[in-house]
Amino acid sequence: MNLSTLLQLQNLSIEDIIARLYENGDVAPPTPERPVVPLHHLIRAQGLKHVELYNLSSRAAMDSLVQQGALTEAWRGANSEALAGFLYASESAVWLFVRREDSIARRRFCAAHELGHYVLHVPRLLTQVQEISRVELIELLPLPSNPQADELSQGKLILLDASQETAPLPSDEMEHESDSFATELLMPEAIVRALAASFFPHCSDVDLARRLSTEMLVSRAAMLVRLRHLGLLRGEASLLD
Repeated sequence: MNLSTLLQLQNLSIEDIIARLYENGDVAPPTPERPVVPLHHLIRAQGLKHVELYNLSSRAAMDSLVQQGALTEAWRGANSEALAGFLYASESAVWLFVRREDSIARRRFCAAHELGHYVLHVPRLLTQVQEISRVELIELLPLPSNPQADELSQGKLILLDASQETAPLPSDEMEHESDSFATELLMPEAIVRALAASFFPHCSDVDLARRLSTEMLVSRAAMLVRLRHLGLLRGEASLLD
């Protein structure tokens, strides 16, 4: 999907945007019988590169981009700080990197989060600065401060021009929007409700979160939050906090 097409989606709901991504990529959406979102196929179907790197950092991601021929020169601000995710976007290419040694649930949420930035923010940000030649957008997504946590840390979005001058962006709202996108993509409301209905009579809140997170390849903490927001818990799930 090119930037002009993505711009036409900006006034749609997140649910409608996700439906368009499936249609555009000719990828079958999940069902209650097949609840795991085909995330890698969906990302690649949009023409994006989805890469898992060990010891991910901005320097490792930039080195990979240079080695792949996507860039001739790495961002001079790159460093070896460990990251959970990294996004590189220009008018000609978008690459999503995740940390290979993380759990599959965290890798999938991280990739979905970066896809959210691509869909919701990259078109608007890049077109707003068309007068700047070779403008690029980068996101640095640090590791969680608590190694045992399932949540991702707050990302940092940066605009980069041809002279490699950087401009940090106010990212709180965009991070929240990308998390909302990732949540709806990986845990669609209709499927969560259908699965919860089938398990609910036989499960406590703890077991429900555990079983649905396994069914949908997401973290138990993420599923717990989703179930709470949808009003599908009895109340004893505080045991997981």
